[in-house]
Amino acid sequence: TRDPGNDGYGIYLVFWFGKEHYSRHVFMNDISTAEELQQRLVENLSKNERLKISVCVIDVANEK
Repeated sequence: TRDPGNDGYGIYLVFWFGKEHYSRHVFMNDISTAEELQQRLVENLSKNERLKISVCVIDVANEK
């Protein structure tokens, strides 16, 4: 949620359940791992957003 008091600072937290369980979006078609998802999300932030937003992808996939 957005809070006017946070001045744009925040954490974007995502749980990675595996390649077979994520919603397909145009910019994520070729993502296979939690690390790739985190990198792609950070790349889509503006320069200013990167200074204020931390992206954290937690890998909870039950893959071997």
